[in-house]
Amino acid sequence: MVLELVSGALAPVLFGVLVAGTIMAIWMTLAPSKAAGAVAERMSGMVEPSRLTTGDETQSSFAERILLPFFRRISNAVTGLLPQQNLEKINMSLIQAGSPGNLTAIEFVGLRIVLGVGIGAAYFLLLGHTDSLFVAARNAFIALFIGFMAPKFWVSQRIKKRKVEIRRSLPDALDMLTIGVEAGLAFESALLRG
Repeated sequence: MVLELVSGALAPVLFGVLVAGTIMAIWMTLAPSKAAGAVAERMSGMVEPSRLTTGDETQSSFAERILLPFFRRISNAVTGLLPQQNLEKINMSLIQAGSPGNLTAIEFVGLRIVLGVGIGAAYFLLLGHTDSLFVAARNAFIALFIGFMAPKFWVSQRIKKRKVEIRRSLPDALDMLTIGVEAGLAFESALLRG
């Protein structure tokens, strides 16, 4: 069928496109190029020197250069809509969990949103095509909810685990503190030794 179109009615059009493309390629090859200095001069006027990439920047990973700044922009945009009180609660939860991954409250909110949307979209795109649209959308929404709530559940589990560890190590710490004070150390010195 394609062969019939190429050899039939579209043959003159196709021939004209090929001739025009060939002429353009020859012209671009033979046209005098501008000096490299002129291009660099024009670029320096358009881009701030601080925005130019350095060797160190290009050595960092794709995630550090592209994904993390994108993630931070999303996080900042979303957390701007949240009340300050909620951010303080999230920050307190992260501190109680032992600051996992050195996440800030803003990054944690962004992580919840990106993970929720990512899991929901992944389900809908990868597995949802076998179901009807309503069932696929419902299941994608459930996956979105699970992805959104999973980081919160993870932090609450980390808080519980850390509290248990503190409860288990508290008697030993108090014993070491008592031994230090009885040995004649000042309370602050006993705290530092324990």
